[in-house]
Amino acid sequence: MILILGSLLMIGYFISGTFHLGEAHILDFTSIEQSIELSPWTTWVYFLLYPYIIWGIWNYKTTKVLNRVAYLYILGQVVAYSIFFFYPTTYPEEMFSVTGNGVNEWAWMFLKQVDVPTNCLPSLHVYNCFIISWGYFDENGKRFLGTFLLSVAISISTLTTKQHYLADVIAGFAMATFFYFAIGRKIKLT
Repeated sequence: MILILGSLLMIGYFISGTFHLGEAHILDFTSIEQSIELSPWTTWVYFLLYPYIIWGIWNYKTTKVLNRVAYLYILGQVVAYSIFFFYPTTYPEEMFSVTGNGVNEWAWMFLKQVDVPTNCLPSLHVYNCFIISWGYFDENGKRFLGTFLLSVAISISTLTTKQHYLADVIAGFAMATFFYFAIGRKIKLT
């Protein structure tokens, strides 16, 4: 079931990044974004999202928190896909390139080949990290601190790999926080 759901979510991600209303919007860079250098080695931090999701889901102690996070994870994808479709935002990737043929440069170029450039606002990398972390807020203080710090690191990597705008990061965090505390806490699960 998890494989089927995961496959459907990935298909939705790629469809929403390919088919959308109108041209994708390019946002203006803030002074903060202008000061952040492209750092190909942080692609490895960016990639940590995928094992983090699996680890996060498998390590909740209660079914109640697991179900809450699972529902909110799906809700976040559906909302983000809708935003991607109706208000596509893209990052001007052509402005950035790497030289060299090391493993870090290869990882960054691989990322640019497989990711959909129009699925920027909100950042699902950030949303997914924090929705999992907020689950640990309710369940385990030590794990919450660790997952929160990892979520911050992954969020920063979305900026240092030039995948997202600062607005995308803020929107992903705000959406995860709002969904978890305003909606998730009201979901009655056993």
